[in-house]
Amino acid sequence: MTAKHLLRWSSFLVVILGLTLLLPSGVSAQEESQDPWEITEDTTLTEDHDGRIRIATDDVTFDCAGHTLTFGNRPDPQSDGLHIDGASGVTVQNCNFRGFYLAVSISGDDNKVLMSTFSLGEYAVFVTGSSNIIENNNFMSSPELLTGVLDGGRSNRVIGNDFDGLLEVGLEAGIDAVVMGNTFTDIPGLAVLDDKWGLNLYDANTCVGSVSDPEWICETGDGAFDDDDSSVFQYAIQWLAWKGVTVGCTPDRYCPNRAVTRGEMAIFVARMLRLPISSHDADYFTDDNGALWELAANKLYEAGISVGCGGTRFCGDHPISRAEMAVFFVRALDLPMATQDHFTDDEGNQFEEHINRVADAGITLGCNPPDSDHYCPDGSVTRGQMAAFFKRAWGGD
Repeated sequence: MTAKHLLRWSSFLVVILGLTLLLPSGVSAQEESQDPWEITEDTTLTEDHDGRIRIATDDVTFDCAGHTLTFGNRPDPQSDGLHIDGASGVTVQNCNFRGFYLAVSISGDDNKVLMSTFSLGEYAVFVTGSSNIIENNNFMSSPELLTGVLDGGRSNRVIGNDFDGLLEVGLEAGIDAVVMGNTFTDIPGLAVLDDKWGLNLYDANTCVGSVSDPEWICETGDGAFDDDDSSVFQYAIQWLAWKGVTVGCTPDRYCPNRAVTRGEMAIFVARMLRLPISSHDADYFTDDNGALWELAANKLYEAGISVGCGGTRFCGDHPISRAEMAVFFVRALDLPMATQDHFTDDEGNQFEEHINRVADAGITLGCNPPDSDHYCPDGSVTRGQMAAFFKRAWGGD
């Protein structure tokens, strides 16, 4: 990173801090004529919009439906575009951002910017929160677009985006970030500003044409872990890492053939669902004090996903059976009643209905391919198999 680049980014940060202080509050909801337009509920555009937008309400979806957001068609230090202001669970999608100094700024957690296009401006995305996802967007060529996907938080995801013909791309990944599956085409300046002790995952990114200073961001790697290269579940394992659900059994290993314990299952589900911490510090089990999964087990109990293994015990050290796993998925996904009986070896099993529900949902294919008429309800589940189950449940095939 050159001194010129650092100066530009430093100037940018100063401006962003100023913009945050300038953002007004108390603007009436749905007052599109006011600036910024305050979005307080799910909103789908029916026409292009010119002006700033502020979202400070949790769990709102703002869908541009392909329409364009502008601010006078010119980059301007006051044109901060769309600001997710401390909110969480917000989704912004299908937008065409043009003419902003900063198109999207995110100061909250667990938000998403999806399937949008950025062009004709200075900066595209600035993230200071954590666990946000910037995915499947197109950052298009324009004379002055400096695309910064920067963050100072944790566990943010920059996945599957196209950066094409930009003046510069700067990535500051923060901690526990994933920058994966992106394509960088004909970019004079591509740089990683700071890797925060190397606790981030950069993999499967592609550099095309003339891309200067790619450092190691475009090197081809084997993914997050060193021990899953020969596993049939490798892609599912990498997907689980991209989603922030697993950090492996060691910093560089996933242990795909090791049996999953009930405690590990609790952690995986709690992370995938981003379950909240108990508001009253309740402790529901007596056998998990100090265990890595204690917090996750309590989260699952409050969410109605697990009531333990009997009495006040959770049995976190015990390998989870395939039947028990089915129960976890049914409750976590609220799966409907089964429409058919898929397997012949679970007759009379107390969890037979749950097993058929996960089969109906396409989460399990049985344990004896190609016949696939057995489920092996008492069998254990490997960590590799578990990754595949999660991928089918939450990420499609």
